[in-house]
Amino acid sequence: MHDRVVRVLLSGSVQGCGVRPALARLADRHRWSGSVKNIAAGVELILKSEALPDDNSLTVLIRDSLPPVARISELTVSSHPRFEGASFNILESDTAGLLASHIPRDVAICDECLAESRDLTNPRFAYPFTSCAYCGPRYSVLHSMPFDRNRTTMGVFALCGECRDEYLDPSNRRFHAQTICCPTCGPQVWTTNGTGNCVAEKDAAVQSAAGALLDGNIVAVRGVGGYQLLADATSSSAVAELRWRKRRPAKPFAVLCRTLDEAHVLAHLNAVEIRQLSSPQNPIVLVRQRLRSPLAPAVNPGLGDIGLLLPTTALHDRLSELTGRSLICTSGNVDGEPLASGVDDAQQRLRGIADLFLHHNRDITHPIDDSVVRVIANRPVTIRCARGLAPLPLSLTSQSTTMALGGHQKSAVAVSNSGQAWLGAHVGDLDTISAQEQWCERVRSQGKSFLSHEHGNQNLCADQIIHDPHPTYFPT
Repeated sequence: MHDRVVRVLLSGSVQGCGVRPALARLADRHRWSGSVKNIAAGVELILKSEALPDDNSLTVLIRDSLPPVARISELTVSSHPRFEGASFNILESDTAGLLASHIPRDVAICDECLAESRDLTNPRFAYPFTSCAYCGPRYSVLHSMPFDRNRTTMGVFALCGECRDEYLDPSNRRFHAQTICCPTCGPQVWTTNGTGNCVAEKDAAVQSAAGALLDGNIVAVRGVGGYQLLADATSSSAVAELRWRKRRPAKPFAVLCRTLDEAHVLAHLNAVEIRQLSSPQNPIVLVRQRLRSPLAPAVNPGLGDIGLLLPTTALHDRLSELTGRSLICTSGNVDGEPLASGVDDAQQRLRGIADLFLHHNRDITHPIDDSVVRVIANRPVTIRCARGLAPLPLSLTSQSTTMALGGHQKSAVAVSNSGQAWLGAHVGDLDTISAQEQWCERVRSQGKSFLSHEHGNQNLCADQIIHDPHPTYFPT
């Protein structure tokens, strides 16, 4: 028998979700030689073997081997001239060509990583940045595509020997995980007071933040996409103080619950709402509050609904554990202003709101708020498209590169590079100078990172701009 060589192209949401490691394990299991790499169009897989199945059977094998967060829009199998070599390798990414692979979205911590962060005997116990090939930050740390560590803000953190061993081990869940890190080699947290003086570092910093929350204080926490303001949701005085400082007299606050059991104590949940709360997208879910909920009435004054979310990261889980309370978890800003994302920016802009700051040193390239969904007629409806959901792929085609600039209120920017289209993250109302500046930066960053005709060209080059012609709207 002669070796058969094929090229498989996978497009869709296939980068930043563990597809390459999964395909490498599939090839190893069947003793196929070949290679896999990220390319601008998605993922390219080359396979060689005497025993390769027919195209249809191979397609089924590939689809069945992919991680659950991967979404394949197209999978094609074609013959390949030849492949030299007897092993299977994950190759360096190829940046040439038009970007057609979907931009990876941030994924909440998975159950396996969460269990490690809760395990006293595990090296990653209480480590805020625990992640693997299937979970962790993606869009919020991404400089440019394809999705590789050196094109993210994790690139500045060199792997220690233990993490390097995990990264190279095909049997490990962190095999070629681009955000892999540990307490030895990864990002760290620290707390500061209102004047910027360091209070504590590492887990002692998280414990100091939890203590401040139990004392009724407000803590600004640097999350995945920016800062969040946390407070004890069962304390009427803490919630009232947060409302006064944030200049948010009535709009409801979201509440962070550590577990689904805790969420059931606070609200009536149906099966669809439970799936949304537990999903990798990790949105705030609007649900019907229980009448005798322990939450302070000022959390959602006059409303029967409450917005709940589960821990996004090990850091959120640790804070929930140490406080033992339901926590307000709201955007790190004065109401109407954009989300604070940088350490110095937050220390300056939030010093009139937060009593304590819990910072980290993993940079955020694309500030992004929490998504909000509501279940209507047993279907999830997106209220705010942000972390976990954005950039949202759109089923639109265009012959030219295009930017749609959104409106003046609830603004978001949509982009087409002629190969694909997507809706960017929620920006918000553009009434303030700081919100307008963030909108401008969002336009620049999406164009620079993802829009160019020839991927890798760092120039903003939209052929056409679409905007609402209202003469006083800021995008005009």
